[in-house]
Amino acid sequence: MSTLHGVLMIILTLLLGLPCKSEDWVEVERQKFINFDLEAHPIQIKTDSLTGSDEFIGLVVHKAEATNVNDYDDLGYIAIQFSSPLKYYVHYCYEGDLWKLKEFPTSPPTEQEKIWTITKTFTDLAIDCNGVRVLSLNFAQHSRSECAARWSQDVSQIVFYDNGSDDEPDTASDMYRMIPYCNILPDIAHLGVESGELPVNQGTPVTVECRDGYSLEGDNVITCQNGNVFTGNQSCLKIGK
Repeated sequence: MSTLHGVLMIILTLLLGLPCKSEDWVEVERQKFINFDLEAHPIQIKTDSLTGSDEFIGLVVHKAEATNVNDYDDLGYIAIQFSSPLKYYVHYCYEGDLWKLKEFPTSPPTEQEKIWTITKTFTDLAIDCNGVRVLSLNFAQHSRSECAARWSQDVSQIVFYDNGSDDEPDTASDMYRMIPYCNILPDIAHLGVESGELPVNQGTPVTVECRDGYSLEGDNVITCQNGNVFTGNQSCLKIGK
């Protein structure tokens, strides 16, 4: 990327609220709409808060037409508290008392520096911490019908929440990024995708094949590593040559 192109991307990010390219970490700005298609690309959040500090990650998810940055009742709200032990809360998918945080089903790793990955589809929500799955939530299986009614909708904007109140404002999130992904195959003549479609997120396998008249040399399953880098060493050889 040229210096001029990089500068232009930063300006567009600041003006339009667009996330940078997938591998770029962006400093968190609170109480600001950020355009983010959460169903297409999971979000990663970097923190270095101490366990027991009671700091929070506070992430609000919104529909495209949302205009009130202070409304955390739009689609939902995810809170992670750096208590001891660490706890979480998913608005509309809670059990028992409103705003009561719960311990994670699987304890997050103990490292102070953490990268949280939040993955959402139209049916499920998952939270990983430093590569460990600490929460899996199926909306339809939850006892509260509002869980599926809200969280099965399309997320187009996010807000790191801090309206100056005591309602679990975000104090822990330092940086965020769209999870690294690959949107083009390796530059190998006649290579194409056999199953699935691009883009795919980091860690996702893709089955490839060669065009008619060519045979594949190498593994037919490649895995996205980051920024259009895949595992494996393939080539397409002309049949009969």
